[in-house]
Amino acid sequence: MSAIRNSSIRIKAPGRLCLLGEHQDYLGLEVISGALNLSVTIDAVRQPNKKILDVELVQTGEYRGFDPAVPRRPAARDYLQSGLNEMLERGAQFAHGWRIRIDGDLPIGKGVSSSSALCVAWIKLLGAISVDPEDIPPLDVARLAHRIEVKRFHEPGGMQDHIASACGGLLHMNFQDNPDSLPVITRLDPVPAGFLLVDSGQPKETLGMISRIKRAVERQLQELDDPVPVSLSRLSISNLPRMPGDNDPFAELRATLDNRDLTRRAFDAWPAASDAFPQFLPPLIREHHSHLTRGIGSSSPAIDQCIELCMQWGAAAGKVIGSGGGGCLLVYDPGDTDRLIARLRERGYRAWRVCFSTGVSIM
Repeated sequence: MSAIRNSSIRIKAPGRLCLLGEHQDYLGLEVISGALNLSVTIDAVRQPNKKILDVELVQTGEYRGFDPAVPRRPAARDYLQSGLNEMLERGAQFAHGWRIRIDGDLPIGKGVSSSSALCVAWIKLLGAISVDPEDIPPLDVARLAHRIEVKRFHEPGGMQDHIASACGGLLHMNFQDNPDSLPVITRLDPVPAGFLLVDSGQPKETLGMISRIKRAVERQLQELDDPVPVSLSRLSISNLPRMPGDNDPFAELRATLDNRDLTRRAFDAWPAASDAFPQFLPPLIREHHSHLTRGIGSSSPAIDQCIELCMQWGAAAGKVIGSGGGGCLLVYDPGDTDRLIARLRERGYRAWRVCFSTGVSIM
């Protein structure tokens, strides 16, 4: 608690890297996801003679001022005001002003949950600078961050991003058909290495993609000719009608169940030794991407082309990450990542060597 009472504070909150189970958490299913070694960073310096929170968002060039004693109705996706309102409703009070600088090395709008990491870092900071400083526990941070980003704005996203950022490591999360509650969490060990994050160069549209997929799966579930409704976690894929060709009216639901079973299979067979991952992971990642591409429809030609190039250059597997439609992709290359990064940069791609890392921290 001593660090919380300092006149300057640094908060780091990592992005999210979903290994398996993309588009599953907001449907109440299972994911294998973790914290990325790229983060949102907040530096705060106390200003004793002021009452205002002066905020600079370096990567977007914005400057904001917040009266920490007055809740205000936030504009769409104004997570900073939303978070301040949430903390005020919890009884937090702020005696001093703070000069706050928000920056980091986490790419914005690229499918690695920069907005969720911002919400996690902001909640952690507001707890730390309140009159009665509070080092909010990770799962409480995750729940509050999900509330200020998703629930307060009636958005369709899930909680895996906030949990991964707050808790760190690589986690199996089972939402047990309830996407709005904290899941059963199992920390996975050992943790695989050898990943690259690659920017496809194509913009993405998060909310539209998630809304489309969620609505499609829920509609197709209702259209099943079954007098007794079955939850997604228990529905057998054999209950879906066999549809020849590409015009499958249950495409999103079928792919969702395929990815559900794949994620369960991976969790149940998780290796006990790190040297097993080069054989264990590639077929799972490739199958997952196939379902995301053909059934869910969350990939794009630009992403598929980049994955194909990486495979030609010796990578073991690749997949779309995040909401998809653009943004970044994940490449698994347990061999020579430096060689692959060099080839990608020669072609004009931005690429980062990434790993699973620690959760939100006060420094």
